[in-house]
Amino acid sequence: MISRFGDININSPKQLSELLYDELGLPDISKKRKADAKTLKQLVKHEPDLKLILEYRDLNKLLTTYIEPLPEKINSDTGRLHSNFNQSSTVTSRFASNNPNLQNLPPKARKMIIAPKGFLIFGIDYSQIEPRTLAHLSEDEGLQHPYLNNIDLYASLASKIFKLPYEACLEADAETYKKAGLPKHPRKMMKVGLLAVMYGITVPSLAESLGISVPEAQKFMDDFYSSYPVMSAWMDKQVAHADATGYVETMQGRKRRFIGHKDVAREYHIVHDKVVDILGREPENIWRESLPKQLKQRYWYSNKDYQRVARMSVNAIIQGSAALMLKKAMVEVNAHLESKGADWRLLATIHDELLFLIPETVTPEEIREIEEIMKSVVQLDVPLKVDTEVMVRWGEGIPLTEWEAKGCGRKPFEVEQL
Repeated sequence: MISRFGDININSPKQLSELLYDELGLPDISKKRKADAKTLKQLVKHEPDLKLILEYRDLNKLLTTYIEPLPEKINSDTGRLHSNFNQSSTVTSRFASNNPNLQNLPPKARKMIIAPKGFLIFGIDYSQIEPRTLAHLSEDEGLQHPYLNNIDLYASLASKIFKLPYEACLEADAETYKKAGLPKHPRKMMKVGLLAVMYGITVPSLAESLGISVPEAQKFMDDFYSSYPVMSAWMDKQVAHADATGYVETMQGRKRRFIGHKDVAREYHIVHDKVVDILGREPENIWRESLPKQLKQRYWYSNKDYQRVARMSVNAIIQGSAALMLKKAMVEVNAHLESKGADWRLLATIHDELLFLIPETVTPEEIREIEEIMKSVVQLDVPLKVDTEVMVRWGEGIPLTEWEAKGCGRKPFEVEQL
């Protein structure tokens, strides 16, 4: 119950729906009287106080999903929380975590994890490992340029695509892009756009993420691909390989199979060629084209199934290759930790990051040894980079250089607490 909205059960979708649409008279954006978070975020512009409900939901989820249950999962023998890590349950070979899912632990819940007395938590995170993998695999010099010249990746991409000076694409410049008529800051657009390319996000989804129109998102993607033709050609080659063989392969030789895709691809290309032959161009909205109804339906179904695999095939190579790099790093780092003694432990893998529990007497030089192992685990055409945080409480870390400057050990964190 939130008093601002009267005596109702905020957790009841029915009562909340009645509040929104009957009592407050808000527009039914969903057309289904929905009261989910996505709908509430859209309705905030009509009723700003709805943000109170969103905040309540976030806090309630934090309480009921993490703060209350996690202490109950502490192992009675070790007095610690243990998670199960599975390295083969995902199709891209990334680690999955469950019972509890530490990889999905929100920042506020992470603060429940504290290093025991005499130890520190070190988080060493691969910086932009998937974009670096794409730059290496595609051999696109434009993608490799930022890494080889130690400049900002997203600002460099934005500068090339939007034809703006590099400096104007850095976040510090909040005016030039507006004069150029761009709807969003170019660097922020590129962060989303690069993910769209690597993860195969659809144009409508990209438009929604950026808050721009579908035609604007389509132009953005077209400009991206035309600005990096070598990358685009490499992606097309991977899709063609999936069409012909039914699988794609990571740089380490791991295959991701798409059962039945060869037949889907064959049907798609037959129908696609027929449509293009009739129209004399690529189809836009297939249902609005002057084509026989049966051909439209045939194209719709084959295109839907084909594009799904086309998007996944490229991502499977990039994400799968990066995931296997991380696994190799874990093996080599763990061997190094064993040589240091039983107190040096690899705690967990969180996406592209490794968490370590290490005695607080550790030196910065010893941590840099681990960094070097992770950076040299594979030789790419672009350098690998890692970022290290030092923590007593997970999620409240400081950079390694700052920890070193403040005297190492637990001292920097004791100063922070004062």
